[in-house]
Amino acid sequence: MLLLAALSGSAAAEWIEIGGNEAAATYAESDTMRKAGIMVKMWHLVDYAQARRIEGIEPYISVKMLAEYDCREERTRTLHISLHSGNMGAGALLGGVAAPGQWRPIPPDTLVATLHGYACWMQ
Repeated sequence: MLLLAALSGSAAAEWIEIGGNEAAATYAESDTMRKAGIMVKMWHLVDYAQARRIEGIEPYISVKMLAEYDCREERTRTLHISLHSGNMGAGALLGGVAAPGQWRPIPPDTLVATLHGYACWMQ
């Protein structure tokens, strides 16, 4: 758990806006980006304009995710996700999962493609 807390960044993390619209903004945390060969791990955050709901969990307004990107195969998987009651990952931690998900291809012209490009080619 201590390692997870250290990896998740602090309130003073430097988030760089990657994209967004009137419903949500997405940020990447380049300070914690780690590259190992063709693989990159990067935290990103989705900050919603209005609270979102999932059955069984209190309304959340931001989501932090640690994703791993395969730069050669153009695929990604989520390693950690946490839901927060406040903007920019602040407030109460409402739920989360800290287990690697399945590898997924990166669809073109999506936010995931933008994050992949930032992680793999902007470093």
